[in-house]
Amino acid sequence: MGRTQKLAAIIKEGVRNPQKIKKGLKVLKNQGPEIFKQRLSASVNYEPGYGRVKKEKLKNYSGEILFSIVMPVYNVEKFLKKCLDSIVKQTFHDFEVIIVNDGSTDNSGVIAQQYVENYSNVRVITQKNGGLGAARNTGIRAAKGEYLLFVDSDDTIGENTLQVLTEAANRNGADLVIFDYMEEDVNGNTLKISRGCLQDNPDTTLLSCPQLLLDWPSACNKLYCRKLFTNTDIYFPGRAWYEDFRTIPKILTSASHIEYVNEPFYHYLQRPGSIMHSVQVERNREILDAFEDLIYY
Repeated sequence: MGRTQKLAAIIKEGVRNPQKIKKGLKVLKNQGPEIFKQRLSASVNYEPGYGRVKKEKLKNYSGEILFSIVMPVYNVEKFLKKCLDSIVKQTFHDFEVIIVNDGSTDNSGVIAQQYVENYSNVRVITQKNGGLGAARNTGIRAAKGEYLLFVDSDDTIGENTLQVLTEAANRNGADLVIFDYMEEDVNGNTLKISRGCLQDNPDTTLLSCPQLLLDWPSACNKLYCRKLFTNTDIYFPGRAWYEDFRTIPKILTSASHIEYVNEPFYHYLQRPGSIMHSVQVERNREILDAFEDLIYY
């Protein structure tokens, strides 16, 4: 059995028994090529990494922007104000908002510009339509903050999100903070609260909690040290579906220390017409490409 088949078997078995994925990854690490060993070792051994640097930055803050909130925007004029209001009303104020207008043809660009005029920490980058992943990458490269938070332009976040995440990142010098999210309908009613596998492991690494690889790989319920992207050259694919599935597991392997916050800060809007609710059966085949991309990383 080849390495691809072995890893696929480990993940499949882990769905039924998460404890087995830890053992399987250890075996595969010992048998695999050197690059695979190095990537797993980054999670196994908590050596001075991005998070340790960030801890010092937070404790001895010298005026740099702490958070960059990256928001791709494409034809969401009905939802954009609510999303932006949830951000600019944060109880923590040391952040910038980077709105990436990804070729919108409605009034989204006009609305975004209004916030630029009213808030000094909001800026807009306009580009030709390249897809969600490309828009996020534009925001990552333009960001000045120590940490990144991705917010989709039809969703919202709780007003104390940044305040609590600051405390969590500072607690043990984490370079990745994961938190819960809730699903809401268009009337603001809570449909579901999704909690991750870290409830019993709030201070962890990937190898100590390999079930993370089986969690829903959302980009938006995580706070990232920006260097997890810029120092590893890990970015989202441009015009492709399942961009989170292709990207977030790679980021997990690069994080030296992970914190978990048991609060549903991210409010994920469930609405007809969104990307996640688009029914295009032929696109389902792309999940196979996404899985292959991940396997061969």
